[in-house]
Amino acid sequence: MHKIMAELHKDHIHFEKVFKILDQQVELLTTDGHPDYYLMADITNYIQQYPDLVHHPKEDKVYDVFTQRSNEAADIVEQLQQDHQKLPSKTIELHKLFEAAANSVVLISREEIKKEAQDFLEMQKKHLNLEETILFPLIIKTLTEDDWKSLESSIAMEISDKVDPLFGATIAECCENLYQSIKKQGDVDSK
Repeated sequence: MHKIMAELHKDHIHFEKVFKILDQQVELLTTDGHPDYYLMADITNYIQQYPDLVHHPKEDKVYDVFTQRSNEAADIVEQLQQDHQKLPSKTIELHKLFEAAANSVVLISREEIKKEAQDFLEMQKKHLNLEETILFPLIIKTLTEDDWKSLESSIAMEISDKVDPLFGATIAECCENLYQSIKKQGDVDSK
């Protein structure tokens, strides 16, 4: 597997860890527990900073090269690229909802928060599943060494200086609370 695909796959593993924490918080809404809305807002903040701004644009570059090589799974590529356009606004909306709940700015029902969070998680998980099970194997099979070299150059010019603030070499201050929650789960990679 090429380095770019290995990085994208590793990101997906990291995102699943983040989604697991959000799932747990949503479950607290279902069981009349006490969800941590600040933690939930930290999750959407992280998603805005890395998956939406770095990971998805990198995938789009790979998808563009793939579609130049193959028409296979064209409908899936189109769906995933549409998701990349929609997900950032969904993330922002959910972030605002979590912040409002955390700060008691407006009265929001637990049911509304649960529904919005579950819908978001379902969309994210479906997206990851399509990439991992269908598209990534096709990309790995299809792209040539020249394609990868071209992608490396393109990504290096536009994206490579942006690091993951949660799973990178250092943890950004804004991600510390989320990092500690993941660490408690035993889901932190050794650095």
